[in-house]
Amino acid sequence: MRVHANAKATPNGRLLCQWVIDQGWLRSDAAAAAGITERTVAKWLSWFRAEGPDGLLAPSERWSSIT
Repeated sequence: MRVHANAKATPNGRLLCQWVIDQGWLRSDAAAAAGITERTVAKWLSWFRAEGPDGLLAPSERWSSIT
């Protein structure tokens, strides 16, 4: 798996979505813990809810896993 050099977190790190969903963390607390914005957490949550962990992969990674 390739991760963009400026990415704040790898897809595994982005599983902080599960902290919010499973453990009831506030988005603001998850954002602070990961060093990202609450807006980014909200974006990741929407992708995660729509597609599961695969939704957090870079678009090029998602398309390569389909073929």
